[in-house]
Amino acid sequence: MVEDHDLDVRQASMDGIVALGKSEKKIFRSKTSEAKVLNSLRMLSGHDLWQLREGCAKTITNLARDIKGSRDKLLDAGFLNIHLTMAGDDDSDVQQASIDAIIIFVKND
Repeated sequence: MVEDHDLDVRQASMDGIVALGKSEKKIFRSKTSEAKVLNSLRMLSGHDLWQLREGCAKTITNLARDIKGSRDKLLDAGFLNIHLTMAGDDDSDVQQASIDAIIIFVKND
């Protein structure tokens, strides 16, 4: 399990990371396709993350609550760990000034 203080977007065992910023933009780094991971999260969380990326009115708080509420569904779908953390603006591991929330998910191969 990835702990807050060990957060590193370069960790090879992670299947994907979605980082959502104050302007509702995101960075994405993954060994799998962005579309595949975002589509899985969209179906399981009820949020269209493509619209979120384009400036949908959904807030980070609502997304965080719904992702946490969908944890069992995500685990059933094969995601070993769904981890949401709030990242400060000076988080050197993320190296993105406006990140508010990071969702890390590790796929069970």
